[in-house]
Amino acid sequence: MNISTTNQTAATVGLDLLRALIDEMRLCPKPWAAMSQAQQDEVIERLRRRVLAQVHEAVKAIAADGRVVVAGELEQITIKDGVKAVIKMSQASPHIHELYSSAGSTVLVVVADAKPYTQGMDEVKGEPDQNALALPHEASRA
Repeated sequence: MNISTTNQTAATVGLDLLRALIDEMRLCPKPWAAMSQAQQDEVIERLRRRVLAQVHEAVKAIAADGRVVVAGELEQITIKDGVKAVIKMSQASPHIHELYSSAGSTVLVVVADAKPYTQGMDEVKGEPDQNALALPHEASRA
């Protein structure tokens, strides 16, 4: 793996994540402790989506390591006399023509799955709402 590509991608991801956090802080209607759990959960969900997108991009960039890449989705794989894979790619992919002109050549298939780097993100939740303490004179009315 090209160390400069890896370091550059890592630096960019850090910057992008920091910018996302700052953007979310600007969008918060009030301080974190003053938000209800539902409001906190909304902020967490927006952050989760942004972090997932950034991690996916970082994994793809690191896996590409400066190579010509055409991303796709593995639709089918058949193992018989050899291995045959069907990969669906966008016609709008920036490097689809390089792939097309490489017919009959050796290609490299790299699995760039971000799931190992996003484990546990769904477990992050806002803080439970705190019920106001009932004052003694209010408790007697209940």
